[in-house]
Parts: sequence; C-alpha cells; structure tokens
Amino acid sequence: RIQALSDNYTTIAKQLAAFIADDSIKDISLDNVNALTSGKLDFNAKIKFDKIKFLQNQWIPYEMPLTC
Repeated sequence: RIQALSDNYTTIAKQLAAFIADDSIKDISLDNVNALTSGKLDFNAKIKFDKIKFLQNQWIPYEMPLTC
C-alpha cells in the first residue's frame, strides 16, 4: 500500500495505466482520493505483484567497459 499526492486525476490515470501495462503487476486498486485545500489530490493505492515476473524483470545495471 502506498500513499501519494498528485496534481490532478489525469496524472493518477497515467500512472495507473503504466502499472497495468506492466505484466508483473497482478492488480492495482485506488482508494481514499481526497482533494486538499492546496488543490492536490491525496490518495492510496494497493499494488499486487506477480512475484516471479517481478523478480525476473529486475533492472540489472550495465557496466561500461573501461577504455584507456
């Protein structure tokens, strides 16, 4: 579960779409969206990962070969 702030609903929708496009994400739910006096949106999200796919998709840093 994460808690976050957003400038608008469009930004939240884009982030949810990015999560859904990732095949290592099994499910995502959004709740408790509240408009703050600052104009920002406060919300909670719960993300369920497919452990096998998530671990297989881990980023492995590329080491640049040293040249002289």
